[in-house]
Amino acid sequence: MLTFRNLLKTDEAALTARDIDVIFCGIAELHEAHDLFVSEIQPLVDNWSDDQQVAEPIKVLVRTLIDYMLRPVYSDATQLNSTSS
Repeated sequence: MLTFRNLLKTDEAALTARDIDVIFCGIAELHEAHDLFVSEIQPLVDNWSDDQQVAEPIKVLVRTLIDYMLRPVYSDATQLNSTSS
């Protein structure tokens, strides 16, 4: 995302700052969910055995992703469109 923001300062900018904000909305939350999942599952993988169970970290990840998908992702974009009309 930083690369896109850096391009805003050049003549090659294909997106506006607002476009970048809408497109990458929630990336930090997704990255945080990914990091949490990896930190929970990596020790299980590193110490794998035939009776290892990985359901709990996967359930947490799924709940996090469902919460992410159900949040009002485009609320800012909707407000932008209604104010520009």
